[in-house]
Amino acid sequence: MSRIPEKTRKDLKQEAARWEKEISTETPKQIQGLLNDAEALEPESLREEIRIGAERMAKRHEETIVAEEMETSKPFGEGMNSRHDPQNPEKSLAAVCGLFCPACTLFIGTAENEPHRLKAVADIYHTTPDVWECHGCRSEKRGYFCRNECKMADCAKEKGIEFCVECEEYPCQELRTFKELRPHRIELWENQRRIKEVGYARWYEEMLDHYACPQCRTLNSAYDLKCRSCGAEPSCAYVDRHKDEILAYLSNHKDRSQRTEFQG
Repeated sequence: MSRIPEKTRKDLKQEAARWEKEISTETPKQIQGLLNDAEALEPESLREEIRIGAERMAKRHEETIVAEEMETSKPFGEGMNSRHDPQNPEKSLAAVCGLFCPACTLFIGTAENEPHRLKAVADIYHTTPDVWECHGCRSEKRGYFCRNECKMADCAKEKGIEFCVECEEYPCQELRTFKELRPHRIELWENQRRIKEVGYARWYEEMLDHYACPQCRTLNSAYDLKCRSCGAEPSCAYVDRHKDEILAYLSNHKDRSQRTEFQG
């Protein structure tokens, strides 16, 4: 068997160590190439050292692939909870119009496996529940209203802005009309102002508290008069603040008053 210069052996060992730390999709090819090169090495102890390192790399690579597959196969919302993380605000859940997506009954129904919420809305509009599934305003999967009726998201995209408050026409007639139609939109102007003043991340943190149950901290929608987890009443600060308007709206829509409303 031919001998390889000391410098080459050293370089090969260093490369093997680097590959072992930086597992990538090319790892199987790297392992095979490493083993092929190792066959020319002497003594046997060095070849064995390389083979052991290659086995460790192969095992770690397999574990990495399995972990990635498990993560990507999770249903939307798995691993989430009704509290969310104020340290990691998600812009996809901060709607262009100023609504807070985690407090939307469609988002709650989708992300936290409460299908009765989607079914309630589907029954009202004579559709199937799946068309109301929503992952947030800026996501690829939005509920029927946000996908087909909302004009604000597309408008903001065309103008290259993140929130309506950044627009020279704010508040436009489209947004004014939108705000007046349902009580969960009452605070849009206040939300837009806070986003402009402190940024969406700080506003997001404030909204987590605003819609959280004072007893168990579960997030509730504007139409959850009682906490959906512990039954505390009112369910959150928003409901406490606007209960009269919410009840008046539900009273005027008696055919829907016993059903879950939606946040679109």
